[in-house]
Amino acid sequence: MSPSHATWLRNDTQIYRYCQPSEVGGLAWLVSVCIDEVSAWMKANRLQLNPVKTEVLWSASTRRQHLIPTEPVRIGNASALPATAVRDLGVYIDADITMRSHVTNTDCSCFTALRQHKQRATSFSSARFAHAGPSASDHQVGLV
Repeated sequence: MSPSHATWLRNDTQIYRYCQPSEVGGLAWLVSVCIDEVSAWMKANRLQLNPVKTEVLWSASTRRQHLIPTEPVRIGNASALPATAVRDLGVYIDADITMRSHVTNTDCSCFTALRQHKQRATSFSSARFAHAGPSASDHQVGLV
């Protein structure tokens, strides 16, 4: 099995490791032990791990998706079911590593922003002409 890697950010800790499909059970146990150690360190430093916000993502190629375990992973006294996609620093990561969730969520956010922009532009334009009427500056042409 590979060595464990951890990334520590201000409000985000990531623990990741890879293994062969035959070693998945051992990896789930190791991740639980690692989370226990992180939780103990956090308590010693007057911090608290929130098991409700802790997510587990098993990743594999599309061809090996059937090998991904569906059993929950122990997180302290709680457990977390594996997610099909998680958000990490604004990027959605899929279990099958296709970026489908990221593209879908980004697309949805962009269309929402465009709709809001269009509504603001329409109401601004209507309000401007309804209240102010045309002015001399509306007839001037400029080059920027």
